[in-house]
Amino acid sequence: MAQDGSAAAAPPTQSELPKWLSRGLPGQAHEVLAPLVGTWRVQLSFYGTLGRSPDQPPLVTDDLISRRQWLAGGRYIEDTMEGTLDGAPIWRKGWLGYSIMDDRYEWITIDPVNTTMMY
Repeated sequence: MAQDGSAAAAPPTQSELPKWLSRGLPGQAHEVLAPLVGTWRVQLSFYGTLGRSPDQPPLVTDDLISRRQWLAGGRYIEDTMEGTLDGAPIWRKGWLGYSIMDDRYEWITIDPVNTTMMY
């Protein structure tokens, strides 16, 4: 379309956006997650037996590093954790977000031990 030479219109405000679009904007529930972003040292106690006797104490590691960053314009936090557990490499990737439609936080992870996504 041809323009008449006047200044470009200002982008719409949140109240002017269609409901289907405004529902997808990050809000206060997303802001609560902000302190989780960054690089973290993690201590993990693993109570699964991993083929060991269930009478043995949990496996504990404190050399894990978790790197968390915002994705999709502040809608999700991506978490990548790496390190070792019982001398073996451990890796996990997860995504944390807030579903405005369902009014709940959602956490999904993948790792090389499982063949499914964990919700």
